[in-house]
Amino acid sequence: MKWIRHPVSCLLWILALTSGAMAQSSSVPPYPERPIHIVVPWPPGGTTDLLARLLSQSLTRSLRQSVVVENLAGAGGNVGTRRFIQAKPDGYTLLLASSSTNAANPYLYKDLGFDPLKDFTPIALIARVPNVLVVNVESPFTTVDGLIVAAKAKPGALSYASSGVGSSAHLAGELFKNAATIDVLHVPYKGVAPALLDLLAGRVSFSFTTGVDGNIESRKLRPLAITTDRRAQAIPAVPTFAEVGLREVKIDVWFGLAGPAGLPAGIVRTINSAVNDALSEGELRNQLLKLGSDARADTPEHFAEFWESEVKRYADVVRLSGATPE
Repeated sequence: MKWIRHPVSCLLWILALTSGAMAQSSSVPPYPERPIHIVVPWPPGGTTDLLARLLSQSLTRSLRQSVVVENLAGAGGNVGTRRFIQAKPDGYTLLLASSSTNAANPYLYKDLGFDPLKDFTPIALIARVPNVLVVNVESPFTTVDGLIVAAKAKPGALSYASSGVGSSAHLAGELFKNAATIDVLHVPYKGVAPALLDLLAGRVSFSFTTGVDGNIESRKLRPLAITTDRRAQAIPAVPTFAEVGLREVKIDVWFGLAGPAGLPAGIVRTINSAVNDALSEGELRNQLLKLGSDARADTPEHFAEFWESEVKRYADVVRLSGATPE
């Protein structure tokens, strides 16, 4: 009754509440209001770097702000990742996370320097890409069986290249070596580009590429098998390892976008929406199809569940590969 008798007081009270709420909302700065950096903890030239650069172009358009790729390579992705987790969780420093660094490395490095789950905020799963066993097109090997026969005939004579200890190529190579019971030498490089250069030059016998490498399309490399359950649309004639009798050689590569721990939910949603828009059309989607992967729109919650399950799964992957912590 008192508010009814004093309508002016009631109106002033409502206005005060409204203005207070407006003041509170206006205190939250818009996002993004300055350039965003995506940390790629690998050298330029690899699939991780390529996807990050395509994603940065799409996000620049969607978010109407510059998105810059920053390569911080070293120690199988650990150097850049350690630097990344020190960033302020404000959405201006993101990470192109991958199964190599963020799921396998906890079992491959004694001094990791970060917690594989607690130090990150999952934003969006971008893709899952097969590994492809490849040889130089001038190699005498045209089948997996032929490669295995040659390796068994001369133990230790053949070698395989990888982009570094803990990389998907390394783990795939070790799984292949153990499943086929062959003795081959692992030759780690500092990145994908130098590994492929030596493979193309014939200095190593074989390697595993992440997806359908451009050198496969240009017929510089010959694909022999892929590590996923199904054949890839991009190279439908290439069998899976299960089809050639090596079912244990099963390991794909995933890529996702993450922020430091504590990234606000509103910013996560904004970036997730922009990533999913990028996956729905444009060059990023086309590139993923070329790599033999389907573009994957995803929620932050599902990516978080998937990430946790992959950290657990890679304990078995690394154990089966025979790789040991450094």
